[in-house]
Amino acid sequence: DEKTLERLVGELFAGTGRLLFSPDGVLTKVMDHVALQVLSPASDAVLVRATRPTGCPWMQRRGTETLEAIAKKLVAQLPPFLQSELEVEPFQCANGIWVIPDAEVGEKSPSHALDCPLPTAKRFFAVKAHFVGKPDAFNLLRCALNVETVDEDKDKEQDQEGV
Repeated sequence: DEKTLERLVGELFAGTGRLLFSPDGVLTKVMDHVALQVLSPASDAVLVRATRPTGCPWMQRRGTETLEAIAKKLVAQLPPFLQSELEVEPFQCANGIWVIPDAEVGEKSPSHALDCPLPTAKRFFAVKAHFVGKPDAFNLLRCALNVETVDEDKDKEQDQEGV
């Protein structure tokens, strides 16, 4: 119907959605999202929320925004004690990109409930952030991340070798 088409055109014009072909050749409306992966200093753990919404912080991205700009907005939403200690890394494909269809073709999906004439999907880009310099041990403890930094791990290994 005409209202549905106008809404779809508005979303495309605003950059909140894109039209892409699925691997099966079906035209699909895709909405981009950025998932922030905050790495521990030793890069052996990732910060995740234990409360709702659980998992890594994420946010929808407009087509006019860079992945790093959205990741910086996500850092600004973290607790204040973390914001000044984190630096967003440039996006790399190896960090991860994945697409989640809202529903299989022909099934009812939230988009079909809103009279969207196309199947829809969400595309996620994983952008990493790391601690700058030597992070405050108390702040790491507050995040339930490993309190030991990489340098301290090397010092322990050298101490054990010398014993």
